[in-house]
Amino acid sequence: MQSPINIDTFTIAPSIKYKKLELNFKNQAMKIENNGHTIELAIPGESILMNRKFALNQMHFHSPSEHTIDGLYSDLEAHFVHTGADGRLAVVGVLFNIGQENLAFETILNKIPQGSSGAGFKINISELLPEDKAYYHYIGSLTTPPLTENVEWYVLEEKLEISQEQLIRFQKYYINNNRKTQPLNGRPVNYINN
Repeated sequence: MQSPINIDTFTIAPSIKYKKLELNFKNQAMKIENNGHTIELAIPGESILMNRKFALNQMHFHSPSEHTIDGLYSDLEAHFVHTGADGRLAVVGVLFNIGQENLAFETILNKIPQGSSGAGFKINISELLPEDKAYYHYIGSLTTPPLTENVEWYVLEEKLEISQEQLIRFQKYYINNNRKTQPLNGRPVNYINN
């Protein structure tokens, strides 16, 4: 089963069997890489997802968003890619729309012209995560090759903002680097009010 998907909020009932997310990321990017498809950051951290510990591998961005909510795209989507002790993959997705400038995203944008760098830099990672951690959960895949399946997805409900100017700057380097939505094929999508 593949990702991303359209999340139809009208057909999802809240679930009480799933647990809240605990996202604990450092305010330090260890490495930044312009891989030609997106900008990727190595950020130390860990998350507790479904009462299991996952290590944060990297984060990156897609524009427009890959997931849609009720058929509507957001302007940008951040993916926080994790690996569990058992090798299982999990991705936390955060959606962004046009609004106020995002200072953490500005820090990242300012690094793009420099290309790949092993030098670390400070970043206020909380500015890339909404305060409310309510989320949609389903099982899918990575959205870039090798499109590995059996990936746990946690798409946060609350959207953040970036400025129009920031979106234009990102799209100067990476435009339409999103994968189109894939058929749901009867998979359950759960909503968890964190």
